Amino acid sequence: MSLLAPSRPAARVSTRRKAATAAIRASIIATLTPALLPLVPRIRNPFGCSIPLWVLAKAGAASDERVESQLAPVLLQRLGDPVLLKHAAPQSLANALYALGKLREDQQHRGSGWDPTASAHLTALARAVASRLRGAWGHGFNAQDTSNSLWACAKLGYRGSELSLPLAEAAAALAVLETLCGETLRRLRAPELAAAFKPQELTNILMALQGLPQIGRQQSELLAAAVAAVDLQRDFAGYNSQDLSDSAWALAKMGYGQGTTPLSSKQSQWYAAAVAAAQRPGVMASAKPQAWANLLYALALVRYQPSPTLLEAGAASVMESGTAHSCAITLWALAVLQLRHAGVESAVCDRLGELLWLHPASVPVQHLSSSLWALAVLAGGGGPAGLAAAPLARALAEEAVRRRKDLTKGGLAQLWQARQELGNEVEALTRGPDVQAAMEAAVAATQATGSNPSRTQEQAAKALLSLTQKGLLPIVSVWTETAVEGMLGRVDIVTDWSFGRMVAVEVDGPIHFLRGRKGNVSAVDGSTALRNRQLQRAFGKGNVLYVPYWHWNGLKTPAKQEAYLLRRLQQ
Repeated sequence: MSLLAPSRPAARVSTRRKAATAAIRASIIATLTPALLPLVPRIRNPFGCSIPLWVLAKAGAASDERVESQLAPVLLQRLGDPVLLKHAAPQSLANALYALGKLREDQQHRGSGWDPTASAHLTALARAVASRLRGAWGHGFNAQDTSNSLWACAKLGYRGSELSLPLAEAAAALAVLETLCGETLRRLRAPELAAAFKPQELTNILMALQGLPQIGRQQSELLAAAVAAVDLQRDFAGYNSQDLSDSAWALAKMGYGQGTTPLSSKQSQWYAAAVAAAQRPGVMASAKPQAWANLLYALALVRYQPSPTLLEAGAASVMESGTAHSCAITLWALAVLQLRHAGVESAVCDRLGELLWLHPASVPVQHLSSSLWALAVLAGGGGPAGLAAAPLARALAEEAVRRRKDLTKGGLAQLWQARQELGNEVEALTRGPDVQAAMEAAVAATQATGSNPSRTQEQAAKALLSLTQKGLLPIVSVWTETAVEGMLGRVDIVTDWSFGRMVAVEVDGPIHFLRGRKGNVSAVDGSTALRNRQLQRAFGKGNVLYVPYWHWNGLKTPAKQEAYLLRRLQQ
């Protein structure tokens, strides 16, 4: 396993250049601030407040916190003057709101500095935006103004119960969101107005919707569908890697295309088109590790398996410099999608192993267990997925055991599954009595929270009982939703045969299969593949019957259902 990523002189030069530019920008701001501060109360044009705020926001993490904390609050206070707000151009209002959202984002990343939401003057700005948009149609806000303002609202924490503002201020914040959503939806539905939105602005709308749960499900769904329709109409022309990955991430997080309904199947067409766009020459060439992780994560949520050729656009070399988060998410997504690519797997495993060796604390505890689970899925029951995976599995298990008290019930269950699948050193590292007891308790708790049998499970169980009563199968008993040793989840149906044989029957609905792969019984997702291997170990070869939903849905009468099961069990 490589402990040091390959050197990249060009990348280092680019990074140094960006750092130098940021330092120069911060130095200029620090120099000008003492001269600007006494002039702020004399500013008569709202533009004179919004532009300095925007400059501070663009400086980002490179700016001096002391300078930011001195200048930004007085600029916001001055902009909050009723006279200035009354004459502020829409662009000034939108720029100020966007800048404050960016400053809040930077403050949260640093963990220190000035927080715009602590200022009472923020509410005055929010009310001004809402009032302007509720006015006549000619309010002057363009596509960029509305999308940037929506994004800013998400960053400024207008999140219902999380608001620490008084009730009146919370109402003002909600009014801003409702009005912005209504105006944005109106523009998106009018072709001549929708054409003004740039790809990044459409992406910002989706990112804002994902971060603003209080907007309401119906409003969010309408806006998301409108943005998706514009994307498809344009066939993603002019979209870059970040536009595609962030849009996919936001839509998937909102549930767009998830589930098994006809609507979700229709919505999944967006992801197919997005993947096709990502495969165009040069589109993913500038993608950063997080962009790849976001795109693959979104596809995993909706179970849309792309062609491995998607990853040929430099994903492997990019992931060599990924963060623990981006690498772990990518590995998890590859496992869920059953998407194999030796180069990407090797790069992700090497990088995660490098981070574990150099900075173990940089790998969040949930990524330890989810990455082990992913390796277990990719292993296919015959050892780790590849040479790069073996040392990573050992390092992950070692660190997970060391931090076992921080693992959740789900994380401990994943560790238990990895122990079963990967064996060898992973099994040896998890033999300690403390970790063994914790894993077993997590598995027991998971099995105890069983679900009610589905309609198809009940139909299948009834058909098996009928075959037994007719003497066509030597079955002694039939159980549904049964906990079985060696299985994490419950088994749909377990049948006990008169001569000691036990047969499991799994009636698998659409959620077990990859999107758009109906008719292919092997096109299961990672969780189902892992479950199937557990079933084979628990019941033995030839003693597990998988019934795909398209088979069962075609059996319209009990007689046909019985005939199907009898034929399959006698094969």
